Amino acid sequence: MSTDNAVSFYQEISSSRPELVRSVAALLGLNAVILLGWWVVFPSDVESNGAQLFFILLWGAIAFAIYRGHSWVRYAIAVVVVAGFVEIINAHAPGELIGTLSWDEKITKLIGVVAVVLLFYPSSHRWYKFVKETRKRYEAAQRTST
Repeated sequence: MSTDNAVSFYQEISSSRPELVRSVAALLGLNAVILLGWWVVFPSDVESNGAQLFFILLWGAIAFAIYRGHSWVRYAIAVVVVAGFVEIINAHAPGELIGTLSWDEKITKLIGVVAVVLLFYPSSHRWYKFVKETRKRYEAAQRTST
């Protein structure tokens, strides 16, 4: 997609972005802020600085991708959330495992679950479908103009 087409494309999808998608992107961005804040305020609670940095950057990138209309990210988040639940369910003592999580981990996991549910609401789903169709239209126009 040319620069002009890309600008037009992002202007078109931005004007139609539902408030629900904006809110979910903000929630996922909040995940990154929570992890960063916890790391700064309670550094001794962080077992691995590398992992903490990775998840801060990951949640930030996911929030940006969700905001920009990359539908595949919804499925990636869903897989991660399901894997987390499988980990908890398969633990020898799920209650103890949950008890060992720090507050930032509990909050970010809860936000992840809420995000997955909201990203598959009908209004969100319709918008992501619209983005996909719009992207195809712009790409087809680009191919025919060259």
